[in-house]
Amino acid sequence: MLSGYSQIWRQQQYEVWGAVSVFQYFGDCGGTSSSNDLMGLKDISISANRPGVTLGGIYRADTRWYIQVSNSFGFFTQTDKRSRNEVRNFSFSTIANETSAQGVYFFIKESDRSYSFAYRDALRGVNQLFSMYAFAGLGSIYYRVTPKDALVNSSRFVNKHLSMVLPIGVGAKFTFTPSVSLGIELGRRWTLTDYLDGFTSPWSKHKDAYYIMNFKLYYRLPKARPN
Repeated sequence: MLSGYSQIWRQQQYEVWGAVSVFQYFGDCGGTSSSNDLMGLKDISISANRPGVTLGGIYRADTRWYIQVSNSFGFFTQTDKRSRNEVRNFSFSTIANETSAQGVYFFIKESDRSYSFAYRDALRGVNQLFSMYAFAGLGSIYYRVTPKDALVNSSRFVNKHLSMVLPIGVGAKFTFTPSVSLGIELGRRWTLTDYLDGFTSPWSKHKDAYYIMNFKLYYRLPKARPN
């Protein structure tokens, strides 16, 4: 028994997903030892990457526009060692929890997938394997800083806990079945705080920021079929 749909995407508008996440901080602590940071590229530190986990959900409003909500839990760290501020000798570790909502636009959209129903068999058929999107949104971050090295006894240490965040980024999805996809997503978070590391520099020109890279597993929820 076969059934056709003029708008197949409406049959599965909701997704849930989980991700292994990687967190990278950019602020007043750490950075390159050179005064020329190549527009921030030299400030990237592989050793400062820290793990996290993210859970989320998606509502598909139409074939290109989605709404995504997510909650990310992870860590930041950085040290002044081997940076231009090595003499200062500050370092820190931060536990962070971010909750946000984002609008998602697929500039290479997921195709309307072809489905067939054979009694109560699983949904089958995929027309397109690869899609790409951009996202932007609004959220909040709750964080707690642990000072290390010279920052422990510094009068400059301030342990604030809450800030708004503005996430923006891009991602790609790779579809294996009409219900299961894998994805990779990279997003920058601008914050309204300069204290993700527990202090601020007199020469600081920007608020702290961070990146989250997510390696995602999606599951698209089937719409309940009438009896």
